[in-house]
Amino acid sequence: MKLLRIEYDDFVHFRTPTTIDFYADKNITQSDKDKLYSLSKKKNVYLNNVIALTGLNASGKTTMLSMILFVIKYLRNIQLNQIPEKSALRLLPDHEVRIKVYFAQNQDIWLLDSVIRADHSSHDSLCFVSESLSKYKNGINKPKYSMFEHGNYHQVTDRSEMSEYLAPDASMIVHFLNTNNVQIYVSDYLNYTNHNILKLITDFPEELLEYLDPSIEYLRFEINSKTRICDGVRLKFKNCEEILLSSPDQLEAYLSSGTIKGLGIFVSAVITMINGGYLVVDELENHFNAQISASLIRLFYDPKININGGTLIFSTHYPLLLDQIDRLDCIYLLQNKNLIFASRMDHILPRKDIKKSDIFISGYLEGTAPDYLPYRNLVRALIFRNSDQKI
Repeated sequence: MKLLRIEYDDFVHFRTPTTIDFYADKNITQSDKDKLYSLSKKKNVYLNNVIALTGLNASGKTTMLSMILFVIKYLRNIQLNQIPEKSALRLLPDHEVRIKVYFAQNQDIWLLDSVIRADHSSHDSLCFVSESLSKYKNGINKPKYSMFEHGNYHQVTDRSEMSEYLAPDASMIVHFLNTNNVQIYVSDYLNYTNHNILKLITDFPEELLEYLDPSIEYLRFEINSKTRICDGVRLKFKNCEEILLSSPDQLEAYLSSGTIKGLGIFVSAVITMINGGYLVVDELENHFNAQISASLIRLFYDPKININGGTLIFSTHYPLLLDQIDRLDCIYLLQNKNLIFASRMDHILPRKDIKKSDIFISGYLEGTAPDYLPYRNLVRALIFRNSDQKI
């Protein structure tokens, strides 16, 4: 089960209906094909293995990541009101939104069309108003331009046919998942941006330890066989005595934030690629140097490693990181002027051979570089403040 597109409509904090595409749209060279994941027997539909969101602070990047996660999680048969990212919808009481999800299973394309509403008494309680599931038979092998033409879809079922056994906030996708014995894997690092703790407790490969911190000789966890809880940690640096810790949380006193984040994210990346799932990371460069961030992106582009088409979805403030991405149709520029607006980069840049970091840093695209006037006002305020202080 692979996502092709998510369409969001009637969201109050988006300026227009918003679309996130997971497939490679056009102008696919042989070099591109080596880094993309093929879905079709005819090799005409490919998925991007990397999706990047960029923009200034408060431009809506984290909100957009939350919206993507929200959809993936209810596709995993998690009830709406159990999904932490539901707060990103910011629905008012009785407000309805529509989400269309196009996904591929085998050689067919499916459309799950859902209308979601906030309870009349509280925006915190969500429910499905309606849902329908339609099928474009063998659609993956048809011309790519036809994938999202509604006339090609035949409705298979709708929510009313199974409402008796569905909770109001549970998606009808559960029937599809059970019938086809499929599941979507997702690893979520959205809430780990500013927290220096391990999300995963496992035996980390020696090669990963060596890559992130060559001074580490080993890192071992003692797991209680009954409770599956970590009872202790053994950490040893080269030419030093072994350090015994009672909890993984104590590692932050000995390991850098980049090492701790790297251990979790790189192992999550491997698991994501094995399962052909989705790894979602907010501010990929946070705690990392540029080389480590870039190497993670390259893993997802390597067809010998990413054999099942895992997808890295991340946000970044760091324009140079975008130079690691060959295509423009997998980069989204987020802008926020009272309302959020998401633009796919190939729709606003004429050529993909333009160096992305130069474009972003120059401010050629509105909303990629901080305005000079606010910066000048900040400098003046700081100078005035210092002139008024006795140092």
